[in-house]
Amino acid sequence: MNCIALVADREVARLTAEPIDDNNTGESNSVPVKRSHELCEDRDVGGYLCEGLDVFAVREPCVMCTMALVHSRIGRLFFVEQNHSGGISRYAMHSHKALNHNFTAFVCHLS
Repeated sequence: MNCIALVADREVARLTAEPIDDNNTGESNSVPVKRSHELCEDRDVGGYLCEGLDVFAVREPCVMCTMALVHSRIGRLFFVEQNHSGGISRYAMHSHKALNHNFTAFVCHLS
């Protein structure tokens, strides 16, 4: 789940106003991230760094990665290739009522 770690690193840097140097060139990149909880002041995200963010993937995440996405509190998942033993297609973990967070998942078809 390198994508979650990257998002978390960027978010921490943005919140602490530290510049990010992705290429070790000495030049910083701005991080123009607006999350849904920043638009609604009455929401308390409790430190979940990926709250409301979208994830784009080529393949459907496995069961373990789907649970990592649930725990990181993403907003939506978009993927192209279905995996019939994956966490979305087989177990519908993204919308399981027993879990304390749900997200919306979309299968994208490329033309």
